[in-house]
Amino acid sequence: MVFDKNKPLPLGEQFLLVDEGLSNLDSALALNPQYEDAMTYKNLLLREKARLVVDPEEKARLTKLADEWFNRALETRKSKALERTTGRPVGPSSGVSPLPPPLPPPPPEE
Repeated sequence: MVFDKNKPLPLGEQFLLVDEGLSNLDSALALNPQYEDAMTYKNLLLREKARLVVDPEEKARLTKLADEWFNRALETRKSKALERTTGRPVGPSSGVSPLPPPLPPPPPEE
């Protein structure tokens, strides 16, 4: 809906949809911090939000945060692949922690 070029939504509605998506992804990641698809989509939505903002500092902050989520998704994917190939668990119970804890959600916008 945000990308519909034939019937583009007003910017305010685009922001609301992106924020709703980010909120849902935060809920998914709270339930499963290793959910790599949610990390990937969070990266994409943060980039979309960066595209929509006007302030260059906020745009840079959102892009940096998107890069962090992209890298986290890659690391999670690598860890899961290693676990599948070695047959040994990778995570807190194994003593091998592949990733730091997830980032907290961004503060609400006013």
